[in-house]
Amino acid sequence: MTTVLGLCVAIPTTLLHAIVAQRSRSVIHVLEEQTQGFIAEHAEKSGQALE
Repeated sequence: MTTVLGLCVAIPTTLLHAIVAQRSRSVIHVLEEQTQGFIAEHAEKSGQALE
């Protein structure tokens, strides 16, 4: 019975972790793209070349 209860907790928790991890990777990707845009825009305004 303990194994059944353990699996009842473990399986949904694993699925939830996968969903949250994918969502966070997606948010991180968007933030990285926006940051690169801000840096490029700032470099253009200040007349500096990007490295």
